[in-house]
Amino acid sequence: MNKFALNHGGGASRSLKAFTLAEVLITLAIIGVVAALTIPTLITKYQKQQYVTQLKKTVSVLNNGFRNIMASEGVLNLANTSLWAKAPDEYVTGNNYSEFAQEFAKHFKVLEVQANSSIMGEMNYKRLNGKTWESAGAYGVSYFHFADGSTIYVQAYKPIQSTVPVDEIKKQGGKFYERLGVIFVDTNGDQGPNMLGRDLFQFMIGQDGNLYPAGGKDTMYYTGLDYYNWDNSNKVYGCKTDGDFFGQGCAGRIIEEGWQMNY
Repeated sequence: MNKFALNHGGGASRSLKAFTLAEVLITLAIIGVVAALTIPTLITKYQKQQYVTQLKKTVSVLNNGFRNIMASEGVLNLANTSLWAKAPDEYVTGNNYSEFAQEFAKHFKVLEVQANSSIMGEMNYKRLNGKTWESAGAYGVSYFHFADGSTIYVQAYKPIQSTVPVDEIKKQGGKFYERLGVIFVDTNGDQGPNMLGRDLFQFMIGQDGNLYPAGGKDTMYYTGLDYYNWDNSNKVYGCKTDGDFFGQGCAGRIIEEGWQMNY
């Protein structure tokens, strides 16, 4: 005889076993543990990607903007543009950026401008190691806030030629031999974590209208010092999380590792 009895609908009937309350609770507990372990990791990964995506966008906007100014004015060096004609002569704290900030705002879509700003020193920025970055207020800067929420701090000045011969820089593959200033990019403005290497990144302004990341090879070729490479053991420019690092060179690491925040 068939072990399945025919039901009225012509099909086979079989007994079904339900989960017990204990089994359901154990399953939910396992799911909860797995979620507790994986969700924070996923959130951190998502946040890192958001920082990098916005950083890449802001760098692209600035690079394109500077090169467009050069092209429209028919010059090959950013220092020869009408914008840099408004930049202070010296690389010192306390410069007046009023004319430069006014000219900059003509070329970039910004919501807020502060020519001589103290905001950078008031933001309580942290180093990558979580400690307070006390020297943030030492940078005399102009401040620009963009519609997408990102902000930049610009310290512009007339070009400073590298002490390394240009031919030697080019021989190593470098393209950066005149520094026209420093730019800090905060990818999300006054939102957290306000930390070097997470949402705050440092760049050098090159003579060709490109931003060169602190910690990158071009910055190292310009200075002639391994000190400025992100992979160095130097505490200021090193970009690692296994020591007492500031993280000022993390932009170099992100770009050289394919626009990834692998730390």
